[in-house]
Amino acid sequence: MNPCYIYGGPRGYDTVAELAPQTDEEISRSIVSLHLSKFADYDEQGREILFPMLEAWGVNTIVLCGAWTDDCLATTVFDAVDKYGYDVILINNGCATATIHGAKMMEVLYAATSCNMSAQEVIDHLKKHPELIEAPKAPLNGNVRLTHTKYRHDPLFAENEALKKKIIELEAQLAAKQ
Repeated sequence: MNPCYIYGGPRGYDTVAELAPQTDEEISRSIVSLHLSKFADYDEQGREILFPMLEAWGVNTIVLCGAWTDDCLATTVFDAVDKYGYDVILINNGCATATIHGAKMMEVLYAATSCNMSAQEVIDHLKKHPELIEAPKAPLNGNVRLTHTKYRHDPLFAENEALKKKIIELEAQLAAKQ
């Protein structure tokens, strides 16, 4: 399995070293996030990070676990389902929070947006139905987020294409004058 790692703090603050990215390819898929929704992170050029990677890889279902159920998990699930149209499986024995509201939020998420499964249930289901596992449609490298896909409009991509056309026009005009 080659997951896209998302964690809330800078490298070195990972609490579970075994889950931290190890190779350069794994690190390229890492997102250091300080936002509640993991879809809210943008690169230095103002482009989304997570959604373009998931889209390039052909992801249609997100299996989600993590911490702060009533904050980060909730906002990420709502964005995944409402904004991007993903199916979400929320791991019932892989989510936690430090508030008294976590269990209530899990109930809300299961009722409105997510499939309620344990980690073992997901494993058993995928073993029973291997046809549900698809190969990634692009290399599992974080740089795939910079590629253009038919589903996503990247304003910088469109601007670059327009500038390329303008350069060709100007070069043709210059060549005609010579």
